[in-house]
Amino acid sequence: MAQNSKDVLFKSKVNNYISEKVSQSGAVPLFTVTNNSGIHNISKLNGDVSLSIDEQNETYVFTPTRGDAVAISLAYVTSIAVDFITLNADAEDLNGKNITGSGIVNFG
Repeated sequence: MAQNSKDVLFKSKVNNYISEKVSQSGAVPLFTVTNNSGIHNISKLNGDVSLSIDEQNETYVFTPTRGDAVAISLAYVTSIAVDFITLNADAEDLNGKNITGSGIVNFG
């Protein structure tokens, strides 16, 4: 997912808009990772997300900047959609997974 300067600027504007709306409401939106026909879509309203695998090596843990983490069994995740946010993860944790969307993936 190579990003050009226009993509980065657009992402920045979208994130600023979302942050402004969230701060005006005073409430943190519910963070979700929804399964849509096998593609796990990460909520866009909670800021950037860090992905890790639990100690038993059985569950992905999606931790947003704002809101509570969501855990999903590794067995159910084959594809992850990342739109308008940055997903931070270890490359080996995403090995064999299809990553789509307009967002950015940072590998640690």
